[in-house]
Amino acid sequence: MAEEKKNCGCNDEHEECNCTEEHGDCNCEEEYDYLTLEFDDGEVECAIIDEFKMDGKNYLVLLPDEEDDAYIYSFKEDEENGIELTNLEEPEFNKAVAEYMKRAEENE
Repeated sequence: MAEEKKNCGCNDEHEECNCTEEHGDCNCEEEYDYLTLEFDDGEVECAIIDEFKMDGKNYLVLLPDEEDDAYIYSFKEDEENGIELTNLEEPEFNKAVAEYMKRAEENE
């Protein structure tokens, strides 16, 4: 899992981010940390759009490039391997989504 920083770099041309909004609304110029997730069928590069703590656990909200749906994982930082992500089961996933939505509403 690789981590890097970048922004869309569209410079108001909207070529890389494919946004159609004014930059003040779409946040496409924001700089995010990125993780590359490795799956059986290939790799997916994801922006880390939020990190939060709930019930003593850490969570990441990841937005894959070229997708509209975000991923939510719990995570631990490991000195040897970097970040270790864990899939969430249904009750924990629903609670994490609710917490993220609450945080997003508070930040509007």
